[in-house]
Parts: sequence; structure tokens; C-alpha cells
Amino acid sequence: MKKTFVIIFVMALFCYANATVLTVNNSNALPVNPGMYTEIQAAHDAAFPGDTILVHGSSINYANVTITKRITLIGPGYNSVALNQNPARLYEIRLNDGSSNSFISGLKVDYISTYNSVPTSNITITNNVILGGVPYNAIGTNTIASNFIIRNNIIYGRVLIGGANTIIANNIFVSFSVYSSSPTLVIKNNLFLCSNIGDFTLDYAELSNNIFYNYSPLGCTNCVFNNNLTYSCASNNIPYGSNLGNGNIIDQDPVFMSAPSCTFSYNNNYKPHVTLSPCVNAGTDGTNIGPSGGAYPFATSVPITGMMPIPYIKELEITGPSSVPFGNNTIDVYIKAKK
Repeated sequence: MKKTFVIIFVMALFCYANATVLTVNNSNALPVNPGMYTEIQAAHDAAFPGDTILVHGSSINYANVTITKRITLIGPGYNSVALNQNPARLYEIRLNDGSSNSFISGLKVDYISTYNSVPTSNITITNNVILGGVPYNAIGTNTIASNFIIRNNIIYGRVLIGGANTIIANNIFVSFSVYSSSPTLVIKNNLFLCSNIGDFTLDYAELSNNIFYNYSPLGCTNCVFNNNLTYSCASNNIPYGSNLGNGNIIDQDPVFMSAPSCTFSYNNNYKPHVTLSPCVNAGTDGTNIGPSGGAYPFATSVPITGMMPIPYIKELEITGPSSVPFGNNTIDVYIKAKK
């Protein structure tokens, strides 16, 4: 007798030493994949600092969650077609006192924010789709938040940065942009798509190795532009006004591997063409301009899934009797993993 199970979610191979893994699943569809909890907040409240919460994909949206302890929160990715399952979808994640050093990944969420009077720090937000709630805000940090890393996300709303030492890197921005007056904001290796009017409000930020594709980089004062590329923008020239910088490539096609227009698609390959693109190895660090370069390269496999690049069980095969054997009899188990 042979039984085959396909495990479509990261479970058995992702855990930290001395930490607990809690699972969440609110799906009532068959076959049911039971979790330890049906809501993220309940799992969070039961977790200890340093624990990991794995959230199953579901056709039912999860309720909002307020984070008050250091946790790792991971969903299955956001491209339901490519992953052959639903994403883990919720409206808002609130970062409250105690949430510093948390890690958020693999979710489909409207808004991630900090409480106004809480000095949250060292937060990593990666591999999510962030849709932007009302009024179109995707991420918001207060003036005493610090050391946020926002990387490898697909962002449809505004990112409002109030605190210090934030890095916004290797994301794909669709239509909206970044607002901040922080002098320690670094914006690098992002792809800004399809907002020809521009949507920045920045003062004293550092912008390097970004691609502005039909997305005018207007709205900056006292900023530094180094080794960015503009193409098909209403205003291509950088730097301008009170801004400084050099090494920028003005109004040249980035020549992606596969992206027929500036409209975003999970099926596009936004890596620059190795022989035709002016972005190849043209960044300030000698890597590519755009999300495929820098310290946090965006996954270049197609389609884009948002799945964490960590080992996970893909297939479990049990060969043998249909019941548990007694004595010295054995059951052969075959596990196939992927990383």
C-alpha cells in the first residue's frame, strides 16, 4: 500500500533552537489542515518571546493582530496560483510595546504600523504583499521607531517613515511611494513602477541603485541620488533642485528579462538582461541596479511567489501496511524537501 501526502506549507524544518513553533489555520475547507489556533492573535498571546508562528493559507481572512512580544510571523507566500493554495490574508498588523526584534514574512496584508508612543525597533518586514489600506497607507512608523528593514516586498500603498535608521531595499513599488523627513532613511535597489506623476515626499534621504520605470522621482529635497536609472518618466532628470548625486542613468530602458510593460505581474522577470541591460553591475556596490542587486536580492524565479527561501517538506510518502505494525515490522517513509 502506498500513501502520498503533499505538504504545501513550511512546518517541520523551520524552527529555532529553544523556541516553539505555533500553527494557525482558520480554514474549514476539506481536506482540513488543522492548526493549533484559528486566529493569529490567539497564537501570539500564547507564544513566548522568540517563538515562531506559522500561518496557513486560507480563503477566509484572518483578524487583525497586535504584536507585543518578539515573534517570527510567517505565512505561506502571496501568489495563490503559483503556490496552489490561498495566501494568509489580514487587514492590519500593529506593532506595540515589546514587539522589537520581530520578523514578518509571507503574508498578504493591507497595513503594518507602529503605535504612536511606542519606541519599536529592529523590525524586519520581508516577502509580503502590502496592499495599502485607507487612505492607501501600507507601512507607517512613528518618530521614535528605529532600525526597520523593509525588503523584498511588493508594495501597493504609501510607506510613511517617521523614525531613524530605516532601510527600504529590494522592493517592488506599484503606483505609490515613500514619505519621510528622516535624515537617516536609505532607499536602495527598489523598482518603482507605473506612477508617472511621482509620489515622493522626502527630505535628506539617500536613494541609490533604484529603477524608476514610468515613475517620476519627484518630491525630494536635500536628497542624494547615486546610480539610479530612470526610464519613460514625465521627469527623468536626477538629481534636481537641492538634491545631489552622480552615476545616474537617465531615460534608458532597463531591459528586464521578461516584462513587456511597466504593469506589475507575478509572471514577469524583473532581473536585468545580462547582455542588454545598462543595470548589470552598475550599482554603487558593483551589483545590479534594481531589486536583483544589493544585499537583499529579490527572488528572480518566475512566477514570483513570496515564499520564504528556507527548507520545507514538499512530499511525504509512506509505503507499507495501512495500520501501525507491531513487533519488529517497519514502515518505509520517504520525505522530499526543497529549499
